[in-house]
Amino acid sequence: MRRMIHRIVPLGLPLLVFGVTGCNALFTGLMGMHSTPPHSPARVAADAARYRVPAAQVAVLDASYLRFVRRQAREASRYDAAKNHGQLLQLLYFDAAGRLVSFHINCYAPPKLPSLNLNWNPDGLLNTFPPASQVAPDQLLSFAQLLTFLRTPEGQPLAAEPLAVAPGGYRVVVFWSHTMGRQTRVLLRAVAQNLQRVPPGQPAPQVLYVNNDAYLGLLD
Repeated sequence: MRRMIHRIVPLGLPLLVFGVTGCNALFTGLMGMHSTPPHSPARVAADAARYRVPAAQVAVLDASYLRFVRRQAREASRYDAAKNHGQLLQLLYFDAAGRLVSFHINCYAPPKLPSLNLNWNPDGLLNTFPPASQVAPDQLLSFAQLLTFLRTPEGQPLAAEPLAVAPGGYRVVVFWSHTMGRQTRVLLRAVAQNLQRVPPGQPAPQVLYVNNDAYLGLLD
């Protein structure tokens, strides 16, 4: 994974899934990234505790998601959307009908100097809830379709019923990993700040923190 991250996160080059190569261990170290850990329920639980992710809201991205992204990318009209949905860190907001209405990915989060931490709130995008979209929302992936790729840490399909939202409510999905190390912490802080901006009277959003280390492990 180290050789993949170097050219994707800060430079916004095409999706790592499609064969990016090159190695710069010093750079990834400065960005606070790690080698992809072996996937196991115990490891996911330990990482959730390490990154202070609420255990009851943790899901795991099934590795079959990689096939979905690659399949969509074969069509020229879907390539850009597929590239975005395959990124390492993502923040997605779905409305009550399951439509993607706000989408944020690592490729377009510019790194700050000298820390190299990604800036998830350029131009104040996250100052409202739901936030203004960083990337034009697409209809490649509805919440219902994404749900088919989500599992419990033990590998069981994620039930839809507990994730229902009231009319006017939203589902927030955060892709995080130990692989992305410090950048995961940066994203989680940005999400926490945005969730404090839910307007009074609006239904509380359903938030899912999706660990994608198993998915990223296929890219080594």
